[in-house]
Amino acid sequence: MHDNFIPQVLSSLTKYSNVIEGVADVVKRLKRAPFSLKIGSTTGYPKEVLKILLQASSTQGFIPDASVCLEEVPEANPSHPSPAPLWLCAIRLGLSPIEFKVDDSVNGIAEGLLAGVWTVGIAKTSSYVGLNEQQLDELKSSELRMRLQRAYDALSGSGAHYVIDTIADLPVVIEDINRRLANGEKP
Repeated sequence: MHDNFIPQVLSSLTKYSNVIEGVADVVKRLKRAPFSLKIGSTTGYPKEVLKILLQASSTQGFIPDASVCLEEVPEANPSHPSPAPLWLCAIRLGLSPIEFKVDDSVNGIAEGLLAGVWTVGIAKTSSYVGLNEQQLDELKSSELRMRLQRAYDALSGSGAHYVIDTIADLPVVIEDINRRLANGEKP
């Protein structure tokens, strides 16, 4: 199956590797004061796919400071989430401790929980909604609400500390996490 999947992914990457609307702007904002964050990326895709995605995203304004793919971490397994990819990403970023992980999947949230960090699920662009931006724009509001609820249920059900519609909502969540950390709270 893997032998068929990767060539299919590689052939469609240039056509479908658009950075989600708002991501580049929010990430740029988070890298500046008062946040001054380092941004890492972990993925279940193999290195050859990640390389193409990073090239495409950099031309669209999204440039993570470090990235890790699953195959770089022998302990990691797509079927069983592990904190190891997040830890390796933190090492590459020179971060200790790691404060939070943002993801759009149950496995990504599990990775963050296992690493002992705050977790933030992003619902609207997750596979639980299952639509691209054009399809989202054309969707009836009742259908969107139903799909969003499914995403919220999946992400919050997986233990996410926060679930938000889009990355545009992330700065407010980070402010809340920072407040909670300042008060001595832990995830």
